[in-house]
Amino acid sequence: SAGDGGGDGSSVLTLPGEDVFVNATIEGFKSKSVAMLASMYDADKRRRVRELSDVPVFQQHVEAPSDQSVIEFWLSAPPVNVKRYFVRVQVYHRGDGVLLGIADSKPIVAK
Repeated sequence: SAGDGGGDGSSVLTLPGEDVFVNATIEGFKSKSVAMLASMYDADKRRRVRELSDVPVFQQHVEAPSDQSVIEFWLSAPPVNVKRYFVRVQVYHRGDGVLLGIADSKPIVAK
């Protein structure tokens, strides 16, 4: 059943996927909330992998005029038919959904 993974998260480390690190700098959004979503793309077809699209990664209420942090998250491996992929992260203003920034990883070859 769900939740029987030992409670310490160690079972997640045995699943195939990517440990992703994003260096984020948010400026000019003091007292506002931001959210980050991640999607995996097939690098050859330049299309989103449907099962790994718009995964919620992070949300934060920004207290300072400028905030810099490194955000780490884990993303499942792509389906077996995807041979090369990249990860796209998007940062949104949570108040009105305005896209604030977007970044793509370098292509990754599936193992």
